Amino acid sequence: MSARGTVKRRDLLMILSGAALTAACAPALKASQQALPDAQPSDSGGNLGADAQSGEVDSLAVAPSQTADAGSVLDSVEITDTSLPDIQPISAITPANLHYVTSCCGSPAIDASAWQVQVLDRGKTLGQFGMGQLLKLPAKTKEHTLECISAGPLNQAISNAIWTGVPLLEVMASIGIAVPPSALSLKFTCADGYTTAVPVSDLQKPMWLVWLMNGQAIPPEHGFPVRLLNPGRYGMKNPKWLTSMEFIDTPYLGFWEKAGWSDTAVYRPQTLIARPLALGTTPPGSLKVYGTAYAGSDAVEQVQVRLDQGPWQNAVLDYAPGADIWVLWHLDLIVTTGAHTVQARCQTANSAQSSDDGGPQDLAGYGGSMSVDFDVA
Repeated sequence: MSARGTVKRRDLLMILSGAALTAACAPALKASQQALPDAQPSDSGGNLGADAQSGEVDSLAVAPSQTADAGSVLDSVEITDTSLPDIQPISAITPANLHYVTSCCGSPAIDASAWQVQVLDRGKTLGQFGMGQLLKLPAKTKEHTLECISAGPLNQAISNAIWTGVPLLEVMASIGIAVPPSALSLKFTCADGYTTAVPVSDLQKPMWLVWLMNGQAIPPEHGFPVRLLNPGRYGMKNPKWLTSMEFIDTPYLGFWEKAGWSDTAVYRPQTLIARPLALGTTPPGSLKVYGTAYAGSDAVEQVQVRLDQGPWQNAVLDYAPGADIWVLWHLDLIVTTGAHTVQARCQTANSAQSSDDGGPQDLAGYGGSMSVDFDVA
């Protein structure tokens, strides 16, 4: 991958071989841990329980009112036809089977009826909760985008879904647990062996526990029966298959953090181009350039595009609901025969901007304005 975040002709062999992704993390990971966080598909078969494989989730026992609530939100975004016709071929809401997947260690089989999360304060048990407690709470829905910290021009691992659940603070309050005043961080341990930690202040965002994805039980590879959503931080800070959460007052580095990935994992503003394809060929005339832009909780408010280092032009924002949700954009250009480069950048509500020179893509995430080389013939 070029330093500018551009997909160039010299990158072709890396794209075809997959070497770009492997090289990004090889210095930091053991040979048995070559998967990138939030980007490497997990093992979605073989080790799953029979109910999970068949799609039956009777043990989840989702309350009718919660399903209806999720359905009404999905109807409002026309989940039955997720494409934006004639303008935006990217789905506003990503179907579960197309949502990017990453797991460090495969997908564990979880029995929802027996699933429990222990809540501790520096080793002392404060309480626990399972599906029974969660389903008694008034569920809410939220639209939320997840992005891989290893996402970038060569690996556009970013997806958007409608989730149903409750804020974690409400769960804690329902079982009589308050945040210990001296705690600094909250450590999560998961059934697959994954661990990570976040500042206690993240509870106020709020963080959520969710069990429906686009109105259906969360698929095993996405964290069945329950996963955590943490606004403003890359997917590695949104763990799946929780088994315990512990309040701690000392620094803690989790699975990917020990491998060198960012401990804060705060989203950088980035703009990705889905079309035209890198190194592709398009006919002369009208060309629809389109893609995504995202900066986590700092909502993207503007996307601009330029052709061949020319002036920046404002793109059309086809889908821009606000903070914690991606922006889908497009711009129609007129292109003539020959080699061309197109680049896109974004700006947020807080005036942060993806880097004009392509931006960094390192172990703290991609912060660039992607550019693509293509031919017109």
